[in-house]
Amino acid sequence: MSTETSPQQQWTTLQDTHGHSYRQISFHLHTQDYQAWGHFQVGRSLQDMERAIAKLQIALLLGLPLLILLVAVSGWGLSRLALRPIDHFCQHTQEFTADAAHELRTPVTAMRATLESLQSLATEEDPEMQVALEATIRQSWRLTQLVNDLLMLCRMEQQKLGVRKTEAFTWVSLRDLVEDTVEEFAGLALQKQIHLYTQIPITEDLQVWGNTEHLYRLLGNLMGNAIHYTPEGGKVSLVLEKRGTEAWIQVQDTGVGISSEEKAKIFERFYRGKCERPSGDGTGLGLAIAQAIVQAHEGRLAVTSQMGKGSIFIIRLPI
Repeated sequence: MSTETSPQQQWTTLQDTHGHSYRQISFHLHTQDYQAWGHFQVGRSLQDMERAIAKLQIALLLGLPLLILLVAVSGWGLSRLALRPIDHFCQHTQEFTADAAHELRTPVTAMRATLESLQSLATEEDPEMQVALEATIRQSWRLTQLVNDLLMLCRMEQQKLGVRKTEAFTWVSLRDLVEDTVEEFAGLALQKQIHLYTQIPITEDLQVWGNTEHLYRLLGNLMGNAIHYTPEGGKVSLVLEKRGTEAWIQVQDTGVGISSEEKAKIFERFYRGKCERPSGDGTGLGLAIAQAIVQAHEGRLAVTSQMGKGSIFIIRLPI
């Protein structure tokens, strides 16, 4: 029983043996000269109110989650409906880029062949013509590389992770992949007087389910950058090791390094850092392609670097 009092009235909540609650109010009666002569009590059952409150609680417990679920489903459906034109636009943009890159390959190849034929016909007595042709052929090669990079990047983006069990995927030996990559870049490293090392501290042959051509392109892009950005007398290492259920491939160099501001941008398309390649023949798509290849193989690509000391690109692939 609970009681609330005031000088003139008193509220009381009572409960009988059956658990039913009642609300009672008592009024103190007095004469004109404020002499107490009795009191007056009025009460009513609270069962109707308790039943109404119980029904409201049940309605809130059942209705509120359903309302939240309905709002969530409606919001998801509306967001999908609103994003559908954007998805179509992105898809059409990728298809257009891929088609344009594919159509550009033939005329660019024909143009380069024509320029090379003109170069072979040009006489040594016209050095200006020779220089102009060499510069044009060099730019045509760069344009060819750009077209191929764009075409590959578009195909990588259009490829879904659920299409991994295609004929293009097979078991790839990472040891063979690392050794072949080092063998390919040995000549370029020797030309730049850079020491090239391979470190494989494990005896087992790590294998991943993937595309051999794409993985070879991945290591080639990272190794090419490492050699290009490392000065003469520097060191480039390719390390393969196993850590838990992942294969780690590290491309280490003693080059110019990457600033903290550029680390967040180097994987963007067409981004070229402040320290550009000495030859200036990059397209700005190499690291974007590398990132796309790693993601297509359900892996991760990270970089650590210090200015003036070098960089380490870390590839983590599930085995």
